[in-house]
Amino acid sequence: MFFPLDQKLGIVSGAWSEGLAKGVCRLAARMPFQQAAADYEALTQVGISAKSVERLAHAYGEALVEQRTQEAVRGWQPPAAGAVPLPPRDAPQRRGVSLDGAMIHLRREGWKEVKVGSFFDFEAGKVRKGSAGGEYQARSFDTTYSVWLGSVDEFGPLQWAEAQRRGVDWAQETVCVSDAAAWIEGLTRTCYPKATRIVDWWHVCEHIWTVAKAVHGEGTNQAKAWAQARIDELWAGKWSPFEEAFQTLQPSKAETMKLLEKEQQFFRTHRKRMDYPRYRALGLPIGSGSVESACKNIVGARCTQSGMRWTGQGAQAILFLRTELLSERWNEAWELAYQQLAPNVT
Repeated sequence: MFFPLDQKLGIVSGAWSEGLAKGVCRLAARMPFQQAAADYEALTQVGISAKSVERLAHAYGEALVEQRTQEAVRGWQPPAAGAVPLPPRDAPQRRGVSLDGAMIHLRREGWKEVKVGSFFDFEAGKVRKGSAGGEYQARSFDTTYSVWLGSVDEFGPLQWAEAQRRGVDWAQETVCVSDAAAWIEGLTRTCYPKATRIVDWWHVCEHIWTVAKAVHGEGTNQAKAWAQARIDELWAGKWSPFEEAFQTLQPSKAETMKLLEKEQQFFRTHRKRMDYPRYRALGLPIGSGSVESACKNIVGARCTQSGMRWTGQGAQAILFLRTELLSERWNEAWELAYQQLAPNVT
């Protein structure tokens, strides 16, 4: 039997049906092409080369990129005059949004950032023992994702399209948790103006430890004592002693003084988004673990294994396939990709 799409993709004529190609692409989204080829042959007794797996995955992944970006551009435009969007029937009560970035190595370009969005529901957090950070958690679930290897301006519509699919606009309460990077702050201010924006607790702790080690020396008892005291103060919302502790520091080196001033500015700039006692009382998430996990699982686990170098187009294709797979909507995504390719088959 002859399948025109096989010829279009450079695959041996007659070897592939849509169902078989779908299975190959699913494996390629999960694992390196060589391993995907071996597993496919083991499962089906049909041989395929790693290069053929790569070509299939790239073709369908690129089709999916085109479909999703077209959707995003349409959704980024203001609604038509007089149009009144209707809320989804299952409008969520609480929805969380977290944005972050992960690095990927491109051929001839070096390391480039993949922007990642995580969209989730969450249960009210609980304090078990009251210790700073470790015994408080708001469990997230039903998580879906958005990715883009490119600029913030390009990522904006894509993450907003995912937010619309998840009904973030209609949630009774929306929370944005992040590390407060400038590009993330810009997007969340624009897209989620009514959301409670929170700086990730563990990221804040890292800033405190950076100061402690720079001033008192890494691994010293003085650094440990100073950092723990500041963490406890911030956890309790005691800003006055927290700020005073920074002001009384007198580092001897100019570079340490410069770092201290930078860190003080960080806390001044984002103070309004560090009201952790209030967030805990409301049961809100204070950690960006959801998107950090997404960076590891979507980008790191598939695209940064030893020796991997990507073209930008190839990486984007695989990232989109993997994102849809881990968002648990593989069948929907496959239909979009297949519809994009099928009209061009002659």
